[in-house]
Amino acid sequence: MMKKVAKRETTYTMIYQKHIFFLKKIQLKKKKKDSPTVERSKLDERRQSLQLLLKSRSSKADLTKKGILEKKNMIPKLAETLQRRLSVRQNRVILQERSILKLTEESMTTITDSENVAQLDEPNENDIATKRHHEHAPSHIFLNGFVNKAALNQIARGYSTIHNRRLAGFDDDSTPVDNNDVNQQSMVFNNS
Repeated sequence: MMKKVAKRETTYTMIYQKHIFFLKKIQLKKKKKDSPTVERSKLDERRQSLQLLLKSRSSKADLTKKGILEKKNMIPKLAETLQRRLSVRQNRVILQERSILKLTEESMTTITDSENVAQLDEPNENDIATKRHHEHAPSHIFLNGFVNKAALNQIARGYSTIHNRRLAGFDDDSTPVDNNDVNQQSMVFNNS
C-alpha cells in the first residue's frame, strides 16, 4: 500500500511540474509577441520627444540674432586675473628685497603652467561669497622633488630658535639649551 501512495505522489508532482512548465511556456510566447510592439511604441515616444526637443532648441546664431545671447567680452576678466597674479609675484619680490624671504642663487624659482595661465573662471577676490583662503607653497622651497637646502636651513633656524626659547623657560638648572647645531649642513641633497 505504501508503494501505491508513493507512486501517486510522484505522478501528481510530475503532472504539476508539467502544468507549470506549460504555463510558463505560454507566458513566454505572449511576452515575445507583445514585447516588440511595446518596445516599438516606447522607441517611437522617445523619438518624438527628442524631435520636439531639437525643434524647440534654438541655435546660437538664432539666439544672437534675437539679442538673447550676446558675445561675452572676456578681456576685462582676463586682465583682472593677470593683474592679481602679477601683484602676488611683486609681493614676493618685495619680501625678498627686505630679506624676509631669502632666495639664494642656489634656489631657482620655478613657475608652473597652472601659475602661468590665467583661468577665466577663477573667483573674484572682492566677491565675499566665493572668497576662500588658500595659500600655495612657495615654489622656491621645492626644487625637482627635493627640498632646497637653503630653504630647509632657513626653516630649521626658525624652528630651532622658537623651540629653544620654549625649552629655556622650563630649564630649572639654567643650563644652556642645546640648539641642535643650526649651522650644520642639511642632510637633504640636491640631485643636480
